[in-house]
Amino acid sequence: MAAPVNQTALTAIDVGTLPASISQDVRDAGTTYTVWYKYTAVTGDTVIGIFGYGGAGSYFPDTNVFIGPAAAPVAYLVSSANNIPIQIPVTVGETYYFEFAQFGGDPAILTLEIEQAPDTTVPIGSIFVNDDTVDFPVALISGTTDNTVLKFVTPFPNGEGGDVLPAGNILIDDIENSEIKLYNYQLVLQQTLSIASSDSKIRACIGGNKFYVGIGTNPVTVKTVSYSGVFGGTTFTLTANTTIKGIAANEDETILYFSNNTGGGALKQWNLLTDTAMSDLVAGVGTRRIGDILVLTDGAIIFLTFDGVRDTNVFHYNAAGVLQTTYPFGTGRISTIPRLAYAIDNPNSFWIWYHPIGTNGLSRFDNIKVSDGSVLSSVDHIEYEGGKYQGDVTATPIGRFGISFSCPFFLMRVAISPYNLASGIYIVEPDKTFDELYTEDVNIPDPTIKTGLIGN
Repeated sequence: MAAPVNQTALTAIDVGTLPASISQDVRDAGTTYTVWYKYTAVTGDTVIGIFGYGGAGSYFPDTNVFIGPAAAPVAYLVSSANNIPIQIPVTVGETYYFEFAQFGGDPAILTLEIEQAPDTTVPIGSIFVNDDTVDFPVALISGTTDNTVLKFVTPFPNGEGGDVLPAGNILIDDIENSEIKLYNYQLVLQQTLSIASSDSKIRACIGGNKFYVGIGTNPVTVKTVSYSGVFGGTTFTLTANTTIKGIAANEDETILYFSNNTGGGALKQWNLLTDTAMSDLVAGVGTRRIGDILVLTDGAIIFLTFDGVRDTNVFHYNAAGVLQTTYPFGTGRISTIPRLAYAIDNPNSFWIWYHPIGTNGLSRFDNIKVSDGSVLSSVDHIEYEGGKYQGDVTATPIGRFGISFSCPFFLMRVAISPYNLASGIYIVEPDKTFDELYTEDVNIPDPTIKTGLIGN
């Protein structure tokens, strides 16, 4: 056969419309060639998946992504993805160039698949997973079906902190700009607030209908942010605390529970009425760190601890500081830490995200019943860290799209669908006495009509 014609970005083959499936022999006369393809994003594209696979033999193509100009392509987000799928956010009208660098091989058959990420309805109870890598999108994934991405949203700020209020308002950390940002339930930006650090911990206070934000300055400071994105009038200075890991306020906003980002740290308390330290609720244990903290609507305190090998325990205390239950989750992958989130049926249950050993590149989300620690439901999702598939090399990846392995997560409180994204159109239902899709920017503030059924 002849040498491939697409050996540079200038000669890249256009893959055309998606999904695209291409096979090319990239070897000729004893030489395995590097080849190029390109794709121009169209309306409806937010994230695309690219899978350049060389089989299970000796040909392992490295996938690298570039943007133009073709004469001098510029590296874009993902490089050296060896024989595995990748996912990248795209901008409509931009042309993306994919280099499949030769890496051994005889035979050397490149099998290339490129597809558009799903963009479907996101029901209540879906899982929000932000990305910890700058420029990558937030993923909205199924809370009931394994390895099912429902929708990506890009651009979106990246960070390790974030939570949601019952009406769907979301406060998220933006590590790149040392900011926190408020979004409505449709993931439309409402407010941007500057903070003095790129390390903020965010937890919703359901009773106060606001967020508590721990800022990793020295000493640590804590601010509140209202559901509409306004800083509260008081800044709490946690004297003698130089780091913060977990944070949660109780329902009546009298006590802040928090932990430092240190081994053997205690579950600490701060009096929000007097802005003074209180005695520790739970003493530190060995070298374990206390991570995420939840305060349920019945006053129960849920927090997790983990050690260097990510052996994870979750504890349930009552407000008086009496241990009620311990939930062991065992050792996990050391690359990431476990996280907690409020359940839709709070205080009946909570959610934990952890990374079991023996499941390469897989995240597990369990919904745990508070009273007995039983698993009410469980879903697994494959990870794409920095846009690269984290599972084993195979012709049949677990999922063609996935989530970051380290970031905040929570359960979506309002569905995202064409129904509630329709601007200015309301569906009036007989006998409805409230706006079910309430958020301050979309609710009907003062209904001016009444409805009734006519007929039998």
